[in-house]
Amino acid sequence: YPEFGTMFTPWASYTCTTAPNGFMTQIMPASFNYLICLADAIHVNNNWVAMAGVSRGVGNTIQALNTIPRLSNIIADAYQPRDAVALNAITNIKPYGLTIWGNRTLSKNSKGNLTALSFLNVRNLVSDVKKVAYRKAKEVIYEQDSEITWLKFKSGITPLLDQMRAGFGLQAYKIIRATTKYDGTPLAKGEMAAVIRLIPIYAL
Repeated sequence: YPEFGTMFTPWASYTCTTAPNGFMTQIMPASFNYLICLADAIHVNNNWVAMAGVSRGVGNTIQALNTIPRLSNIIADAYQPRDAVALNAITNIKPYGLTIWGNRTLSKNSKGNLTALSFLNVRNLVSDVKKVAYRKAKEVIYEQDSEITWLKFKSGITPLLDQMRAGFGLQAYKIIRATTKYDGTPLAKGEMAAVIRLIPIYAL
């Protein structure tokens, strides 16, 4: 069974080609395989597509899963409930081989269904937007609180959002200049706030 708090399972034996003495076998956690698949896939794909399934989730360096009993496709599917915490399992998908079979975060989904942040690729997309928004916000600190400053901030984010829309990460987006903080309290003098609304395209 997977350890508590992990997003991927199980551990497995991997062929490590960068070992000091050449090839060697090393037992690594399942998240290692996710990072390998991500590193391979982002050469030709955006990081907001799911690193799972037979297109982008096949682990080419895995020798064997470190499990007893066998982690079957049925067990991997059972790790993906819609009303509780899910796990992304590595399982043998014939005829492709050992494959990441899941695209979920550790969201509890306590209301009984999935939300946008239940999906790992959407969470990656949101993280990218957050990084750009943070960087652009830092660039306008101590500028005059004017419409020009707002447009400078907004125009710094829209290229990424347009790229996400063109790359099938987003259906649509909207950037709104807010009049209150996220908790509903009014903005103080010298403060500017933005609401970035994202409508993602979900993976199957």
